[in-house]
Amino acid sequence: MFKRLLLVLLCVSLVFSLAACGEKEGYEDDSWDEYDEEWEEEEDEEAYEDEEDYEDVEGLRASGYKEGGDENYLTFLEARMKFETFLVEKALNEGLVTGLSAVYIPDARIFHYLTPLIYWGETLEDEELQYKEYAFLAFAGEGKSLKNPELKKESDTHYTMTMETDEDEKLFMDVKYYPDMDALRLEAENNGEKALVFEYVKIDGGYVSQYYCETQIGGTYGEKIMGMCVFRSYFSGENGSAARFDNAEIPPSIIKNLPNEEDFIEDATHWISYKDGKLKGKLAGESF
Repeated sequence: MFKRLLLVLLCVSLVFSLAACGEKEGYEDDSWDEYDEEWEEEEDEEAYEDEEDYEDVEGLRASGYKEGGDENYLTFLEARMKFETFLVEKALNEGLVTGLSAVYIPDARIFHYLTPLIYWGETLEDEELQYKEYAFLAFAGEGKSLKNPELKKESDTHYTMTMETDEDEKLFMDVKYYPDMDALRLEAENNGEKALVFEYVKIDGGYVSQYYCETQIGGTYGEKIMGMCVFRSYFSGENGSAARFDNAEIPPSIIKNLPNEEDFIEDATHWISYKDGKLKGKLAGESF
């Protein structure tokens, strides 16, 4: 669990470090310059608040809690982070900066919804359920932005979680794992409204994943334009793609119905691909 938590926080901080690298290069488009800076500041603030919520783990370490051995989600997250880092570094090396943040998955914004995966992984073991109260102390309660967490094991490969925020938002997360193919689907609701749909599927040498969530899609003079978007990644080794579809509907499931890479990113608002040493894509309306 602790490794999962640190990795998620690393994913969040990685976005800021890559964005900072981009700032040094400058932007040709002032509107995207302002958008990228606002996006970075907003995500940074959210990440700082969330990190405070999850940093109290010493009591859990001493409680006798023993986490399960499920690390398939962790393995996916490590691979996704490695590919995204590689892709962004390639883009920066070729001077591609404007709009690059558009394909970053907003990990800070969806942090709370990923709580089940951070603490319990793709499945919930009986022993983990037994020690759930100790785990809850690490992220919920007095002085934290989350409260009243609860877990329910539906089956060996399916569990749910509920909790509330300090703004009285009621969160519900449903996690289903498919061990025969190393695939996972998490659906999250905020006050009954769909807030996140996340899926990943293991493929030879990599993963296919998609996130449906709200993010900033534009804005000027401090006024943000928000929209529900689909973020997609499809990679094997160093070859692959990352894309974002703006103002999108909930996408079809990729579990047991996996498309090829070209179809998966077709008609994306923003996308970037790397294959056999060549980089191509479309960012901020500009193709390359």
